[in-house]
Amino acid sequence: MHSPKDLERLAQKGESIYQEKHKDECERDHMGRFVAINTENGEAFIADDGLDALRALDAKYPNAPGHMVRVGHQGITSIAFSDNARE
Repeated sequence: MHSPKDLERLAQKGESIYQEKHKDECERDHMGRFVAINTENGEAFIADDGLDALRALDAKYPNAPGHMVRVGHQGITSIAFSDNARE
């Protein structure tokens, strides 16, 4: 199981990847949708709801750590997750 500190670091890494690689395109083309990001390689999966974005990431990278963002929203619309969170 990951500690809260581990998940905090994962969230920071995911947010950094989102800001650097995906934010501009997502805010232009995918406002209000969800983005699940593989924090190991930066690949993003976009869907209309968070569960579908997570399923897309998990289908390609089972148990990969990740970060999810709702495009264009702030607050509790960004989460980090790891393989233990899916069990």
